[in-house]
Amino acid sequence: MVNSSNGNPHQVAWQALTSYLIRPGKLEDVMAHLGEENRAQSQQLIMCVFKDYLFIEHALTPFLQRTPRPKLRALLMLAVGEALDVESDRQARIQHWAVECAKSSLSKAESGLVNAVLRKVWGHLDVILAERNELNHPRWLLNRWQQAWGSEATAQFCVWNQMPAPTFIRCTAEDAPAGAVPTQWPGFYHLQGVAAEEWLPIVRSGAGYIQDPMTRRPVELLDIQSGDRVLDVCAAPGGKSCWFRQKLSDDGLLVAVDAPGARLDRLHENLMRYGSAPVLVIGKHLPVSESDWNSSLPENARKFNKVLVDVPCSNTGVLRRKPDVRLRLQPSDLDALPKLQLSLLRWAAAKVIPGGLLAYSTCSVEDVENKKVIDEFLSHSEDFSLLHGEVSLPWLTHHDGGGVFILQRV
Repeated sequence: MVNSSNGNPHQVAWQALTSYLIRPGKLEDVMAHLGEENRAQSQQLIMCVFKDYLFIEHALTPFLQRTPRPKLRALLMLAVGEALDVESDRQARIQHWAVECAKSSLSKAESGLVNAVLRKVWGHLDVILAERNELNHPRWLLNRWQQAWGSEATAQFCVWNQMPAPTFIRCTAEDAPAGAVPTQWPGFYHLQGVAAEEWLPIVRSGAGYIQDPMTRRPVELLDIQSGDRVLDVCAAPGGKSCWFRQKLSDDGLLVAVDAPGARLDRLHENLMRYGSAPVLVIGKHLPVSESDWNSSLPENARKFNKVLVDVPCSNTGVLRRKPDVRLRLQPSDLDALPKLQLSLLRWAAAKVIPGGLLAYSTCSVEDVENKKVIDEFLSHSEDFSLLHGEVSLPWLTHHDGGGVFILQRV
């Protein structure tokens, strides 16, 4: 957990960002280790940096002769990130805060560097702000998208990725918190301006779940009925599993599978809040060997009429929720991931009974992780046919992006 002597959100964010620069990882891990005091403000400051991370580096680089040590670099990035969308008088206050922090925590030379660099950055920002959206995306990704969709659509996607990610709750109208706004997607409410204190009790009681409307597509297309036997592969943290369980009755069955670890613990905890249908949570590294699978489940619970495999992917459909993906994703990942996705799809397909449905879903907008995986699977699986396929492009659907494909065993 990130600690600060006074819980000041700027200090907490500075310390968290410094830790990330020393040992880069995932943004969700950075957020998970924040303390509870002033947590929302600290998260907001950290997000200001990560959603503009590449642009901030582009703005700072001309005025730095060498890469600063992590603590100094974190202070500069935090100051620029917070100042990008504020008036000039607020920029001055941010600069003053950064210089005072440097004086108390860094060397005299470093505090002078902070003052000089920020003054130069403020004067330089107007020159490069027009390129902000594109500069926040790796060039190789921009090239892929421009080739796939054209320049105009790519520009729209970049704008989308820079917008604040909204929070939605899935619940009934009766359970929706005060101030929640109904959306075009039945059962989903927008929580803009609704305090966490209003919706957290609803989630903790099992009456609502925080998730994006994109998650509805696999659930809708699988058309879960009360007595279905459902397998959810790569189920953690459980948004779709919880929905499945709510739709099932006591004569149905849900088996949720994912690798052991903290995410599996969250899956188990979440499932206990939603529905009452029989459920089994299996903690195994995927794909599971046949012997392990058979030893984990009774013989009458190893095959299913509805199967979802929500594969690990590049996450290019959720870049505004996970801006750190832009820093971690490499071209080689889009060679390796489809191989893993295909192996998981083939494993899940073996668990589908004749006539049953198999849903393949991603949080990616890349063709290589969606249609090409399905095409490769079908080319060697004559007992499956494609019933439906779609890829949601966020700037058109107005929710997270990703692919959903429904196959039937014939």
